[in-house]
Amino acid sequence: MALSSIYNSTGKNYQIFTDSLSTLLALKQYYPRHQLILQIQNKIHDIISNKNHISLIWIPSHIGIEGNERVDQLAAQAHLDPPSNTPIPYYDIRVMTNDLICSKWQKEWDKITNFLKIVMPELNSSQNTKINKLSRNNLNIINRLKLGHSKITHSWILNKTNPPICENCDTKLTIQHILIECQNYNEIRKKHQIPNDIRSIFKDEKLKNLLSFIKEINMFNNI
Repeated sequence: MALSSIYNSTGKNYQIFTDSLSTLLALKQYYPRHQLILQIQNKIHDIISNKNHISLIWIPSHIGIEGNERVDQLAAQAHLDPPSNTPIPYYDIRVMTNDLICSKWQKEWDKITNFLKIVMPELNSSQNTKINKLSRNNLNIINRLKLGHSKITHSWILNKTNPPICENCDTKLTIQHILIECQNYNEIRKKHQIPNDIRSIFKDEKLKNLLSFIKEINMFNNI
């Protein structure tokens, strides 16, 4: 344990980094119920009594870091390791379970081949931070654009007609063509600072630009 190493060393200032938020919160309690937390508190008290200074710093785990497959490996290894009598805090179990589920979902998502997969190659709940602040109508438009399905590009299926063709470019009319390919909208794209790749168009900071672009090319009601 890091605290034991600190206790036996000769330094004065120490920093301990941990991704266990539940442990840090529990250490703030005056009367902890967890025996292990009480032991840690006592060890910290002993170290501070020797005029040492300790900083406990929380580092969020698995944020923006690839390799959640490691969770699967650790889970498998747990079956081979001898059982532990030390209870695991609920928060840590929840975090590990969530990471494991997200990893499984990502593996299934990697098998998908559609327009939404191009827009969102990685499943990430944080991608919804700004989109949840949009009006219901604007949110519907963004979601349809992400899916690559719209009235103007897919109504032919219901009407049992031929797929639509772009009148300006004489090519199949798709959401991707409208957003980044059609030469007729080049100047309007520049005006609204629309990126030239699909993934960047749907970033949080570009959603308002995207909606403004769709409105100016008179496509809003056709999405």
